[in-house]
Amino acid sequence: MARKPAIAPGTAPNLPSNLMRVLSLPWLDRTIAAIACVPLVYGVYYRYVHFHHELPLIASVLNTSLLIVTMVVRRPRSA
Repeated sequence: MARKPAIAPGTAPNLPSNLMRVLSLPWLDRTIAAIACVPLVYGVYYRYVHFHHELPLIASVLNTSLLIVTMVVRRPRSA
């Protein structure tokens, strides 16, 4: 017995342009990125202090550090 496919719900309404303008301010964008990086920085610090310094740990620390740097240094989308 063939079933009728479910209809996808409507898309969410777009955020107001004023909110998008505020969120794309460079200093606010970098602040949000820095706050989002705090758990990553703590994870890197914890692994570095509590585990042996072998190749997988070094690769993980470098990978996470690269992610942190790109999050903080990036430019916000221009409106």
